[in-house]
Amino acid sequence: QPHDQLQQNGSSSDQAQPIIAAHAPPESPADKWRRRRILAAYLLTSTILYADLALMAPNLSAIADEFGFDDDERDVKLGG
Repeated sequence: QPHDQLQQNGSSSDQAQPIIAAHAPPESPADKWRRRRILAAYLLTSTILYADLALMAPNLSAIADEFGFDDDERDVKLGG
């Protein structure tokens, strides 16, 4: 068969034994939807968790003004 692979067995003979490639059983529609729901939940959770990381950096001066920091305090406390 074209998809067979040959592997050397551990015996003293030099003949290779065919190994038939295993195929996964077909996925049912319910399993496909379950995998899609899990992926969607993962992507949504990741988006929500990491969405705020990019918000603070461009707004460090505004944050410093909100807390009443002067320029030196802003640089020391917020790094910006």
